[in-house]
Order: sequence, then C-alpha cells, then structure tokens
Amino acid sequence: MSNIAEGFDSRTDRSFVQYLGIARASLGEVKSQLYLALDRRYIEESQFNVALELCDKTARQISKLIEYLEDS
Repeated sequence: MSNIAEGFDSRTDRSFVQYLGIARASLGEVKSQLYLALDRRYIEESQFNVALELCDKTARQISKLIEYLEDS
C-alpha cells in the first residue's frame, strides 16, 4: 500500500507504474511468507487459502491498473 501511495503522488504515470510494479513484486514476498507460515503451522490451510487468493486478486488489480496507465 505504501508503494502505491508513493507512486500515486509522483509526478508522472511512468513513475506511478514503476511503484505499482514494486507493489506487485511485494505480493510475491507476501506469498512466500504465507507458504513459510503454512509450513511452520503458524496458520491453518484455510487461512492460507484465503490470504493467497487475496494476494492473487490484488496482483490482478495492480496489473490491470498498470495496463490502463501504459495504454493511456
């Protein structure tokens, strides 16, 4: 969220797209941590599945926004 906010306040769409890319990459980090949490049994599989789906949904939304900004 912080990367998106920082990019939103940038002066150009190109810069905003760059920060959106960083935010999308951060989702990969979150997914990695989710797998680790599941493997170490810090979370249940049902919690993992919900969180993983939220990550995937957010990644799709960010990708669509990037696509829109690049096309405009």
